[in-house]
Amino acid sequence: MFKHLLLALLFLGLPLISFAQVYTPDIIDSKLAIEGANYHGYLTYFDRKVGTVKKELWTFCNQFGHLTKKEKYYTITLSKIYNEGNVDLTLFVLLSGEDDKSSLSIALNTVNLPQDKLPPYHEQTKTLLLNFKKTFYQKYIDNKIQNTKKLSRKYKKLSRHPDQELAAYDTMKQIASINTEIQQLVKKIKALE
Repeated sequence: MFKHLLLALLFLGLPLISFAQVYTPDIIDSKLAIEGANYHGYLTYFDRKVGTVKKELWTFCNQFGHLTKKEKYYTITLSKIYNEGNVDLTLFVLLSGEDDKSSLSIALNTVNLPQDKLPPYHEQTKTLLLNFKKTFYQKYIDNKIQNTKKLSRKYKKLSRHPDQELAAYDTMKQIASINTEIQQLVKKIKALE
């Protein structure tokens, strides 16, 4: 009976954790005010802390550009090698948030850029933000899968001993909870496409 309950819990995927945060996969057109000038940009939201988003943004940007902290914002410098253009591009980045909610705004510094090149550069800026968001959540999925593998090995050991039935049940609940969270994260990534 106990094993049937565990299997039902695992395969039915009963949601054992709830996401109280409001999440939207949207990338919204926005204006970014930097040093008295307004720039066309994009805004998106995360259901994670600002520090977590900042750390992942730093890692992501260092693959192809250089992220620099200014007084109230960050800049990303993209070499012309990576942006398929004739000039280096600079993007402005603002991170804000509280608790487990944060927002990320990104805008292209259009000073000294030819007007006819702006639409493709703006599209690249939006694509960069979209790719970051996908990478951000994919990394969480990968970590959760690793946690599930560890817990599965633990469950296998515990399930061999009848006196560890309660511990095995708790471990199975943790696995089911992580599986539910993984499903939620997968939905977030699919919503971006």
